[in-house]
Amino acid sequence: MKTSQPGLFGWTVAAVARFTGFVLLSALAAASPDGVAMAADQAAPPKRQEGKPSAGRTTIGYAETVAIDPGHIRVVAEIDTGALSSSLDAADIETFRKEGKEWVRFTFRDAKDGAHKMAFPIFRTIHVRRADAPAEQRYVVRMRVCLGSYRLLTQVNLANRKGLRYRMLIGRRFMEGIFVVDPSARFLTRPSCPNR
Repeated sequence: MKTSQPGLFGWTVAAVARFTGFVLLSALAAASPDGVAMAADQAAPPKRQEGKPSAGRTTIGYAETVAIDPGHIRVVAEIDTGALSSSLDAADIETFRKEGKEWVRFTFRDAKDGAHKMAFPIFRTIHVRRADAPAEQRYVVRMRVCLGSYRLLTQVNLANRKGLRYRMLIGRRFMEGIFVVDPSARFLTRPSCPNR
């Protein structure tokens, strides 16, 4: 193990460095009453920034009842700020062509295992990588979702969520600029968009 060798007057290099730092701080303090505080602030970590005010935004919890169209079907959704896109439980996924476009049909199972047949044009496909499973391809459709009093057309990827607690996940793309999430609460809203 290496040790510092004594230098002039038996001082080690580390001791000289500490003494030099002390002398510099003392000089700063003598030159300006705020000198030491200024030097300390430069080494301190940046202060935590406050978030933007939530005025005009609707507060929602970590789980909310939403309504999906067509059919204004109610489903309890997980609100996930860590996900960009929303996701919906889908079974029996099949693609087909309609009017020269690629479509996807599937069955959505609600919490009571009621089966709802749906079909949408395919907006795009994505590859989802998960740590515990190989990457999978998912179809993304655009559908209208009502959360609180807001009905928005949003991107939703189709996935098998049967083993998960919630049959739908709402991601950031849907929430941005409209909602603020309170992670200690749930069911702060209910779908109040007109049926159509």
